[in-house]
Amino acid sequence: MIADVLAFYASHQADQGKRNDNIALALMMLGKRTVNMTIDEITPVWCADYIDWRINQGDARGANMRGGTVIRRPLKTSTARNDLVVLNAAQRFAWKNRKLTHIVPIDKPKASEPRGRFLTRSKRPGYSRRRSAGNGMASGITIGSTTISPGSS
Repeated sequence: MIADVLAFYASHQADQGKRNDNIALALMMLGKRTVNMTIDEITPVWCADYIDWRINQGDARGANMRGGTVIRRPLKTSTARNDLVVLNAAQRFAWKNRKLTHIVPIDKPKASEPRGRFLTRSKRPGYSRRRSAGNGMASGITIGSTTISPGSS
């Protein structure tokens, strides 16, 4: 049963991760959706259904009240993907510990592109900073082809 695999993983590995709160939530949501299921019942169709179900659950942290009803903030596909990553980790952990005879492939959506990072000064186009050889203080800032030096007007 998938519930046994999730419980085994939670009791042995959940404290080892960096984001224990996310792993615990993923285990809870997977537990709701996999009651009385075996590992062999995980198929690409089930994975797609889980993704749709998980996205429609919404997130209570960003809930709004409108007309007395709670409107949850919609979730992104990456949240459901992370849940399926936890399911995959749980089944692999159980398999390595001889609790499962085989593992089944879990279809996950593609990982989203990483967020754009803020540019540091050294990576900004057209921006460089000259340092004087003596005291390490900046002697001028070059922007494009113009150099602005301290004390110049």
